[in-house]
Amino acid sequence: MPKQQIKRSYFDTFQEIVKERKELIDKKISNVRKNGIPQGNDGYLYHSLSTGYRVLAVGEILYGKDYKKAKEYFYLSAKMNEYLLALIDKGDEQISTDFASMHEYKSIYAALLSDNIELAVSIAKLLGGRPEIEKDDFDAFYISGYLLKYLLLEQEEEASPYLAKLEKQLTKKNNTYYSSLLEIYRAIYNKDKKEIEDGIKKLLNGHRALKDFKSSENEFLSIEGLGILKLLQNRGINIAIEDDLLPLKFLEKDDLVYPEIDYFVK
Repeated sequence: MPKQQIKRSYFDTFQEIVKERKELIDKKISNVRKNGIPQGNDGYLYHSLSTGYRVLAVGEILYGKDYKKAKEYFYLSAKMNEYLLALIDKGDEQISTDFASMHEYKSIYAALLSDNIELAVSIAKLLGGRPEIEKDDFDAFYISGYLLKYLLLEQEEEASPYLAKLEKQLTKKNNTYYSSLLEIYRAIYNKDKKEIEDGIKKLLNGHRALKDFKSSENEFLSIEGLGILKLLQNRGINIAIEDDLLPLKFLEKDDLVYPEIDYFVK
């Protein structure tokens, strides 16, 4: 009788992915230091590094429990995006402007999770506002990015139209997740701490229900929820919710010395 094959959990698989991603990142950086970057490859390289560092950050939280190291990885992830955005803003035609669309707004959260509010603000200022690469009828994902941008920059008047746009975009498929985001943003503007907390709890329920987050680093961590809590923390609003997706240890302030980056070539 053949042995029954035991299905591995993604938690175990992800640990191997983290290890492989670390090796790949080290290899890419070593190659850049030795040989530079082939013309036109900047966008792909630094975007892939940004994604890779985010994976390493979640890996540190899950397996190493080294929250300071995780924050350093989130910092590196965000810096890769900021670097690309700065080059695009200067008119570097070798880098696709797609990397400057609001599709990349998760980099703002990465900066917030690194405890670097200045970096988050820098990215928020550089992201979006490019109608040539963004359609007028944004989907819920894009709209959420603009709401985060204007919330961080404390530009309530700019954010107001996007609250209405997000409400129009709600569907049965995304309703729990994005309706909770809508609730959170409105509660923040209304300075209603209880409603913010209720909204975040609903966000976590929506997070678990979204198939898009399965089998990725997002399965284990609510980067959006943690990012919002970090943003509020910077405004003196402290909310603690017991949930595996929101490790409270990560909300503690650490004495961080951010790693130097010597592989930016322009």
